[in-house]
Amino acid sequence: MSDSNHKLYLGMFSFQLKKRGTSDSEKISINDFLSQAYPEVENKFQDGFAEEIISLFEKKTFKNKKETHGGTLEEKSIASVNRYFDIVIDGGLTGIQQFIVDTDGSKQTVQKEKIIGLKFYARFWMPAGGKTGYLFIQRYNSLSIKPLFDEIINATLLNHGFILAGKYNSLQATTTKKRLELFLKNSSIRDVTVISKNSNHDTGSGDAQTVTVKLKNIKVSNEEKIIDKKVVSDALKNHGFTLGNREYEMTATYESKIDGKKEEEKTTKLGASDDTINIIPNILLPNHCVDENGYPDFSQLKQFVDREIKQIKIESKI
Repeated sequence: MSDSNHKLYLGMFSFQLKKRGTSDSEKISINDFLSQAYPEVENKFQDGFAEEIISLFEKKTFKNKKETHGGTLEEKSIASVNRYFDIVIDGGLTGIQQFIVDTDGSKQTVQKEKIIGLKFYARFWMPAGGKTGYLFIQRYNSLSIKPLFDEIINATLLNHGFILAGKYNSLQATTTKKRLELFLKNSSIRDVTVISKNSNHDTGSGDAQTVTVKLKNIKVSNEEKIIDKKVVSDALKNHGFTLGNREYEMTATYESKIDGKKEEEKTTKLGASDDTINIIPNILLPNHCVDENGYPDFSQLKQFVDREIKQIKIESKI
């Protein structure tokens, strides 16, 4: 257990796959991807997908194309039957001249091609019987090596003629319903912001104009704490404002508190037809998942992610 003041968090991402040059309506299953990408090996997950990704780090440093992040393999564990593998990477920032500063103020220059790193934990999970894979990446506060994993998965898929499907062809941050419900249970709506923009191409307008209205202390009656356009419209009417027949940008900021102490805040965009809240709460790792040096404890992290996967299976009926 660590006495470090640095907090460690876990990011959860989902992804779906398709053949390069096809539409999102032609997403393929995880099993089909493994079969098509690794026809020459019997254990297509362990000796195919997992081995290909691990080999990128195992004997040399791997950097993304922009050379902003890099790392090398420290530890690995493959659970072939469960279709996941865990790794610890020694990695961090590169591509910029950095310094090691001593307590007396003296400093040592680290050339930009080198990496100043920390230990990062990650797990790839490729469940059978569905079209969605998952990636769990640990970070330190705001310090992350996700760009490295973006490069890893994209390069691996392209080697076999596949790409990520969906929005921006990228990994999608996700969470479990259980975690979202817990966040909302301990949160309140701090404010709602409504933005109206006038294009300078609009008839009768001069320069482009923007009007911003911020509403505080909005109350909602549903347990899910969902805000829609009607809730905002009713609140504005109480103050003499009326929403016109046009598009508005709306955001809601939720603030969670535990024992009266602010834990985190999240801002989400609102849509006229939204019936869900698109919030991804932070997953703060407990102290037992952090070792005496403030790094992720490999064994404890694996058990922690096992529990997250169990919850995903319950909610997704995998």
